[in-house]
Amino acid sequence: MERVCLGLPEKHRRSLEEEERNYLEQQASRWGWSSAGVILGPMFLMLLLPLLSLALPDSLMGNTWFGQAWFVLFCVACLGWSVGIVMGLHYFQRYRALHHALKEGYIQRYEGIITQYHMREEAQYQLIQAGLLRIHPRAKQWVELLPGSHVLYRCNGVTPSRWMTLHVAIVATPPPSTFRVPLSNIMPQPQLVSPELERRHLNQDEQQELKLHIKTIRRPFWGMLSLVAISTSVMLIQFWNLYQQSERYVWHIIFVALLGGLSYLLGKRVFLVYQELHDMRRDLQMGWVICIPQEAPNPPTPSYVDLPALTELIESESERLVEILPISTTLWSVCGQRADWRTQSLI
Repeated sequence: MERVCLGLPEKHRRSLEEEERNYLEQQASRWGWSSAGVILGPMFLMLLLPLLSLALPDSLMGNTWFGQAWFVLFCVACLGWSVGIVMGLHYFQRYRALHHALKEGYIQRYEGIITQYHMREEAQYQLIQAGLLRIHPRAKQWVELLPGSHVLYRCNGVTPSRWMTLHVAIVATPPPSTFRVPLSNIMPQPQLVSPELERRHLNQDEQQELKLHIKTIRRPFWGMLSLVAISTSVMLIQFWNLYQQSERYVWHIIFVALLGGLSYLLGKRVFLVYQELHDMRRDLQMGWVICIPQEAPNPPTPSYVDLPALTELIESESERLVEILPISTTLWSVCGQRADWRTQSLI
């Protein structure tokens, strides 16, 4: 098993230098005080309002205009506190990431050549737009991340100007392609299976990677199922109330219709996630992939014999295979390279 970020494998971990440690300590202190300020500031304001109301005369508090203004001020304070809590938790996460990096005392370095660029991958697209990543098929690139949080610390020697978290995948090392057997050996009717189709057993690392992917799918499943149950229950209650009412208002009908549409969309999404989870579990139980050979275009014949190029061509021809999982039909590898979803956060 190895860690991969942006398609780059993890090379080594280096210790923090004294200057880097001082810089991270300053940033951690900054985000820690910012988190405390945005949370405690509005809270003190909300505690101050009742004290002010006790200090004001009763005649002023009984004024209708002043009472409405006081209520608006209290609502603004509540809204500010809610926004402060959200921002404070966000700042506190940054403080925890920096504090954890200082505690571990090292930086993770991922280095190599990015063979495929995906503009759908948000982090990769932002790095390209910021000029931190070079779009070149043979350019050697590297990124350094904080441990645990996977926050980008440096990319190709440049410190990013904004806070950015990258996706790190734990994937299996591609196994040799020689351990394959014909697929027809396990089929009840071998004559109906193409003799070119083969199967290969997943090794222990690949099965572990598939287990991690199943856990990633299962993690939001129960939360989504709870939302479906809550939205469906509220929709049925509102529909029954609407049915019992003698006078039906338009806003009530629209509200019930929106709840029904929301329940349908969430239920459809839950069903798709459950189906994917079920198929992946069956793939894991079977423990093998289907190998499908792909035809390659005929390369032009050179006027001279280039032995290194000829060797590379023969190896590429032998590795021109597509591997898919048998139940979910999910792409597993292409020409000996991992499928995109295994290394990128596209799912």
